[in-house]
Amino acid sequence: IAYKAGGVLETLDEKSAVFFQSPTVGALIAAVQEFCSRAETFERDYLTQRAAMFSRKNFVNQMQQHIQSIF
Repeated sequence: IAYKAGGVLETLDEKSAVFFQSPTVGALIAAVQEFCSRAETFERDYLTQRAAMFSRKNFVNQMQQHIQSIF
């Protein structure tokens, strides 16, 4: 459950999160209710793959590739 703005849009998508559009209590309550009604529809494999994109190992690999590309 995330406010749909800023950096969160770089890491989450509609298949991995429930977004709320405005920073209000009502919008957050609606997002929690939506999550509860569709929690079983999130695909475990997709979520696992998505999380792996942000692992320490992946970060180190990408950083090494970037540094090597510079030199």
